[in-house]
Amino acid sequence: MRKGKNERVSLKEIRGFCSEKITGAMQELDAIGNASACENYVYHASINPALSDHLTPEQMLQAVDILERQLKLENHQRVIVSHEKEGREHYHIAWNRLDPETMTAVKMSHNYRAHEEAAREIERTFALEHTQGRHTEGGPKPERGPKQWESDRGRRSGLDPNDISAEVSEVWKTTDTAEAFKAEIEARGYLLAVGKSRAFLLVDQNGDPHALARRAKVKGGEVKERFASFDRESLPSLEEARATLGERSAEADRQKELEKSFGAFQRAKLQKIVNDNEGFLDLSIAAQDQGFDLASNKYGHLVAVAESGFSYRVKPTAAQSAELKELQGEGLILPSLEAIREERKAAKAAKKAEREAARAEREARRAEYEKRKEKRAARLGSTLYDRGDMASQQQDALLHAKDREKAKGAAARAQQNETLQQEKAKAAQKDREERAKAAQAQKPQQRGEQTERKQRYSQSEIMQELFRKQFSLPKERKDNSPARSNDWDRERER
Repeated sequence: MRKGKNERVSLKEIRGFCSEKITGAMQELDAIGNASACENYVYHASINPALSDHLTPEQMLQAVDILERQLKLENHQRVIVSHEKEGREHYHIAWNRLDPETMTAVKMSHNYRAHEEAAREIERTFALEHTQGRHTEGGPKPERGPKQWESDRGRRSGLDPNDISAEVSEVWKTTDTAEAFKAEIEARGYLLAVGKSRAFLLVDQNGDPHALARRAKVKGGEVKERFASFDRESLPSLEEARATLGERSAEADRQKELEKSFGAFQRAKLQKIVNDNEGFLDLSIAAQDQGFDLASNKYGHLVAVAESGFSYRVKPTAAQSAELKELQGEGLILPSLEAIREERKAAKAAKKAEREAARAEREARRAEYEKRKEKRAARLGSTLYDRGDMASQQQDALLHAKDREKAKGAAARAQQNETLQQEKAKAAQKDREERAKAAQAQKPQQRGEQTERKQRYSQSEIMQELFRKQFSLPKERKDNSPARSNDWDRERER
């Protein structure tokens, strides 16, 4: 119930529960809810009149009944708690959406309309100041403020969503393109990112995301129209944007540490100067030699102003303080810290003006030189007399000559390869022709030898057949076994 943030917290009513304590009532509510299939079985609302509207406790309970009727939660279990903060009282109501007898949940769709209708009825009933609604009335709608969880997050992080909306809406109005808006918003420490639903997000310095349309106080269609041609892929995701902001924060912390350590170094340096000098005049001269100017701040303390403009408190010794008082009695007036800073600022501005004047003089001399060169080129009719151009042209000519030589060599090698290929083809063709002629010349001789072999074989077969018939010999065996030669020899001897 946020008791630490409220001056007074009190229980106003418990209805429909067996327990008369809020902890017991909540336990009963959880038991009923866990026995059903409904996940969000508790409905919470608050009635918070304006500071100028004072309602009695009876009127506040009547307002609760009006809201309950609009939400169709009559006779449901409820708990009412009153909070008072800075003299302003508001009521918190928690209803059980489930009917304990039927275990059915009341639908909460279009609850914004029900809340506005209840608010208008409460205003009419108690003659309160009218507030423009967004859902039940015509005419201009009021600007949407941050949601409760956004306000709570802003209190924890120190970045009020209302301040962010004012800054972002100002940038939106003063820029015309998406690129200009992105550049300006990033210059102020924010980042544009793309969410999981491809919607544009604004990520603040703490890494918390905000809907761009809500913070710019425009409609989603206006954001789509301005970012229609913008490349979404160029934007980081929410996780990448948070990583980038984390790196920036770490770099800022490192810079602070460096400044802190440098400040400690400067203080140690000043303390050494104070310790090494006895009188105030010696201290002042030594400080000036080290780049410090002694001055007096608005509280009358002695400070040393560095060249960077930072001031450091100086604690002089007793002797130095006594000498300073004596000199002040004689009419010495220390310059003020603001005067020293203004002097340093004027000196920086003068140095900057000198640098700008020197740069302008160099630009003028360069322009005059270019003019003289153009006139000389016009007189001579060519810019070849410029050594840089001549060297460049000579170098280009040498490169072109080398390229031509390379091209000629490549062409000669290609021609030589083609000639060799042609010669190889001719030699191969000649070899094939000679082989063909030799083969053609050998064909008749081979044909005669084959015929002769056939004739010899035929005559031998005829004589063997006649001899076999005459002597009634068995036919010749087709195998080459020894039995064939033996039989033949025996028959021939016989």
